Amino acid sequence: MSKTISGNGEMDGSNLVVGVVGSNCVVIAAEKCNSSQNSVCSLDGQITVAWSGQSHDSLKIVEKAKLYTNSIHGLNSPANRIAEFLIDPDIRVLNNLPTLPYTEHFMVASCDQNERFLYVTDTYGTISHVLACAIGRESELITNLLAQNYSSANRGIFGAIELALKALCMIVEPDTKFIEISVTAFNRPFETPSSGSKAFYDTVTDL
Repeated sequence: MSKTISGNGEMDGSNLVVGVVGSNCVVIAAEKCNSSQNSVCSLDGQITVAWSGQSHDSLKIVEKAKLYTNSIHGLNSPANRIAEFLIDPDIRVLNNLPTLPYTEHFMVASCDQNERFLYVTDTYGTISHVLACAIGRESELITNLLAQNYSSANRGIFGAIELALKALCMIVEPDTKFIEISVTAFNRPFETPSSGSKAFYDTVTDL
């Protein structure tokens, strides 16, 4: 599976999610469905999942994935296996969730000692291994912006965060109540910089 800068389709009215593979991390910047509902979570401290689309369906299958990654069957699963799990038709039927075409897109991130991984799924169950992408509303526009400016992602964690946030805020109002960021890096605890932190506030409001 080759790595690309890719947009994985648009769904009208769905929240925008942007993912960027940096030189030493993977950053996801996401528009929240509402101020109290997150669109990004860590499954096991090593794998990060974000979603765009039907919030209730997404949360249900993400919770199942979290249980899977913490079970004997799914422990230490790679990110691509989790992407497969999220769109597995059999698992979705068992949990009374829609199958093809899917009502949501997923983004799955992880890092190991040698490489950073970012996978996205689309409405038809295709999984793509990407360097930078957007899912949700206006994803094609944002993916083009990521492609044009991807070199800035190689300036460490802050370069990747800045690129992801700038891309997201081309569409999303730069209001910290409705934006969340995750940083996934090897040997580093899963991080979601607090929307109340000065660094996060300054980054968003400077866009």
